[in-house]
Amino acid sequence: MKFSPIGTVGLLASCLLAGVLTPSARATLLAQDDFTYADGILAGNNGGLGWGGAWGNAGGNVATTGAAAVSVTGNQAVWGTSGNDFVYRSLGPDVTGILSSGTGTLWMSFDALVNNGVVFAGISLMTGTAETAYLGKNGLTSTVWSIVGYNNPAKLATATTTSIQDLLRKGVVRITLNGTSATYDVWIGNDATGIVDASGTPFATTTSGDPKSIATLRLAGSGTFAMDNLAIGTTAGDVGASVTPIPEPSVALLGGLALGFHLLGRRPRRTQGC
Repeated sequence: MKFSPIGTVGLLASCLLAGVLTPSARATLLAQDDFTYADGILAGNNGGLGWGGAWGNAGGNVATTGAAAVSVTGNQAVWGTSGNDFVYRSLGPDVTGILSSGTGTLWMSFDALVNNGVVFAGISLMTGTAETAYLGKNGLTSTVWSIVGYNNPAKLATATTTSIQDLLRKGVVRITLNGTSATYDVWIGNDATGIVDASGTPFATTTSGDPKSIATLRLAGSGTFAMDNLAIGTTAGDVGASVTPIPEPSVALLGGLALGFHLLGRRPRRTQGC
């Protein structure tokens, strides 16, 4: 059997293209909530997967009620403007099992929108009633994401990323567990659609104290804020991110070349007459 050099080149180009377009490996989605609930108070809802209970009180923390309660509107968690709004949810054993080991990596993502005039709004990982890490807006004059690491309750470090105001954006956090500390790397998408490129340098990085006793997630805000599509997994692909650079338009050209070489390699050969 003879091999066509052109056909071989086409096959190699096709393989290369397939490798470029292959998404990040998908391992395990540990927890998820897209807030598909009836409009009303968020506390008491128990949808999604991988949690240790319903939204409300958790880990010794008490959710706000009445006019300050976090609500659901249009399948999004929504904060009002009535004051400091808090709601909590226990993490399930799949997440806490990894955290308590002090080793490995978790990925978390959520879509969020913060309006002007908000003092703070974001998501926290809680050890008992103390924050271990916080991601969101941090300060009335701030127009950027902040990632803050704590050590029960001393603030260890704050790093800022990109503007989050007045546009729903996807935030992606890689949590690297280092025994008695954790490293948090953050990437922010241009909007809440598509895959967030987490292949390059993080927009912000900080550290926190011991993550092994984190057991609760908190949504908190002091003004108009919305959140959607909360997810925790073991790989970037689980939470809508990619650690492989997103292909440039030139990849389409590579695909065309691969197809052309492949077709040329399959041209019928003329039969020599006697």
